[in-house]
Amino acid sequence: MQLTDMHASNIFVDENWNVKHVIDLEWACSLPLGELQVPFWLTGKGIDQFTDAKYDKFRIEYDKFVDIFEDVEKNASTPLYHNGNICSRAMLMRTALTDRRFWYSNALYTPKGLFNAFRTHLEPLFDNVPREISREVISPFWKSEMSSFVDSKMDEFARYQDEVRNVFEIN
Repeated sequence: MQLTDMHASNIFVDENWNVKHVIDLEWACSLPLGELQVPFWLTGKGIDQFTDAKYDKFRIEYDKFVDIFEDVEKNASTPLYHNGNICSRAMLMRTALTDRRFWYSNALYTPKGLFNAFRTHLEPLFDNVPREISREVISPFWKSEMSSFVDSKMDEFARYQDEVRNVFEIN
């Protein structure tokens, strides 16, 4: 079970930071264990804002979160077993940044992440792709019928260019 809408405003804590209530559970779902993620909002930044120093700060908080999770997991009275072996959720989370699973999953879950997190954290793993190609490949997934919207804007732009060209040709 995974709570996909986990952000600070959905978690109520007491004065000692003990979690007391979690709300807004309508998007809870069952996902593969590898999709268990550290919350991206640990440093108060959006998924698309992790570059340079902001990423370094996030990485520190990410590692702290996983360390705490690992301690709790080690002391759990009921470990998680898979195929007869103990499965470490903390280890899955720890490797999610290095194998880029964290960025891939969050790019799919958030509209801003789809383009910005993909471009910053995933695209560099692959061949040098011109930015124009990236836009063409990613933009259709921003919303349904995005291609027809982009086509209409490109048609408007072409008409605008013709109008500007005509103004200068007449004079």
